Parts: sequence; C-alpha cells; structure tokens
Amino acid sequence: FDGKYMLLGETDVIPGYDVYWFDIAKAIREWIIEGKSLTYDSRLKLHAYLKFQERFPNATSDELSSWMRLMHNLIEATPIDNSEDMVKALKGVEIILDRYKNSGLTLDVWLNSQEGNSVDFYALYQW
Repeated sequence: FDGKYMLLGETDVIPGYDVYWFDIAKAIREWIIEGKSLTYDSRLKLHAYLKFQERFPNATSDELSSWMRLMHNLIEATPIDNSEDMVKALKGVEIILDRYKNSGLTLDVWLNSQEGNSVDFYALYQW
C-alpha cells in the first residue's frame, strides 16, 4: 500500500520548519513503516506536533518551530520513566496548548509572558 508513503513526503514537511526540534517524517517512518516502538519522548513530541497542527492549522513554520522548541526543551529536561509520567506529560501538553490558544497572543509573546509560571508536570527551570 503506497498510501502510507504519502505521510512522509520530504523530511521538511512544512517549508521552513526546523526539524531539529522534532522530525515528524523520521518518527512516522520508524513507527509505521519500520514497525519500531517510539520512545516516550518521541511519542510526546509527536503528540505535541499533531495537537499544535490540529489547533493551529494556519500557523507559520516559525510558530511551529517555536512550539516544538518549547516542547523539546520541556520533554528533554523532565524524566518520563513510566506510563503514569507519560499520562501526566500528555495532559501537560494539552493544558499548555489550551493556555496558549485562550491567550489570544502570538506564540513568542505568550512564551515570554509565561516565564516562571507553572508548566504542569514539566521541569519548571526549563521554561
């Protein structure tokens, strides 16, 4: 079935998006095509990527890159060692996204205004 390859396209899924923070094509290739299990970190980044795209379908590549940079930093700085941690981390992504969406601010302005605020489960010092 060639349809699964339509998910991949080029590594740069969105022109200008910085794949350093999360390479969606690589994650899909490893998970769906190669049948590998994704790490907790990769699963969270995939969730954060897809949820951001769902809630902000018209976001620029810069906004997506900023969002994924935040998620990358929070996920990398926070130990996620079991399914209970994973549930908390997934809920944390949803809460952070809801706060941003309800703010009415641009992502960069919102990120700067949140410094020092609680980040729900994730390492506070990384904010």
